[in-house]
Amino acid sequence: MTSAVSDAAFADALIAEIDALGARTYSEIGVPAFLVAEDLSPNRTITSPRSEPVDDLAAKLARIAAAIATRRPALDAATIAQLLEVLADRHFMASATPFSRTVALHPLPS
Repeated sequence: MTSAVSDAAFADALIAEIDALGARTYSEIGVPAFLVAEDLSPNRTITSPRSEPVDDLAAKLARIAAAIATRRPALDAATIAQLLEVLADRHFMASATPFSRTVALHPLPS
């Protein structure tokens, strides 16, 4: 498989994922939220590293933005919001059990 074919397939899969996520009825299922406690004390120590480096997330966002730009060259605010929703769904929702496993969040294809 050539890179152009795999890039095209990635862009097509991304658009399908955007469409599937767009079908969510957040008014009925709610919007997932993550609460993060932050220790602001002066003597704090970090006991565990981030689960995924920020640079990796930035690279993933850049990759999906480049892929979608091949299909939708004008990256407007709505498209960028969709890309962020895809990134969040792929990388944060996996840890939001059981919310991320509801059929309402991942509707079956009709």
